[in-house]
Amino acid sequence: MGGPEVEAFLNHLASERHLSASSQTQALNALVFLYDSVLQQPLGEMAGLKRVQRRHRVPVVLSREEVKAILGQMAGVVRLMAELMYGSGLRVNECMTLRVKDIDFSGGVLNVRSGKGGKDRTTLLPERLHAPLKQQLLRVASGTDIRTIQLLLGHRSLQTTMIYTHVIEVTRSVASPFDSL
Repeated sequence: MGGPEVEAFLNHLASERHLSASSQTQALNALVFLYDSVLQQPLGEMAGLKRVQRRHRVPVVLSREEVKAILGQMAGVVRLMAELMYGSGLRVNECMTLRVKDIDFSGGVLNVRSGKGGKDRTTLLPERLHAPLKQQLLRVASGTDIRTIQLLLGHRSLQTTMIYTHVIEVTRSVASPFDSL
């Protein structure tokens, strides 16, 4: 078999066997290696080779009603994390590794460190999540209740204590998609 027969075989794989683009490429590379390196008979140009095109898949996007329904089935920290991922565009790992110092309530942003590709980025913090996030932070402020911290610091106002623990809310102008649900 020479170049024309190999070309016909690869075209048969593409048209009759419905191979994917990557499988056709793998078969082509294997045959080129066989003929070049093992048999030492290069195939040459295969001008009539019909290459399979990669299919571009359109991502599946949930409707607003579907998002509401899914979030409605969740509760607690899991729901807060799902809302944060949806509203801020976080990936699961980014949400799992989020730290208190990455949350900027006054600027209405989250700082994502070492995200996809090891890159840092800044994203929106949905206004609707300010209060639930603050409550979560109070539950896990190093295991110490905010009232205890208020007493230890001698503050009359809980707001003053929250300022010192970097948990104060200030409005912002950019809206997250979660805020419009």
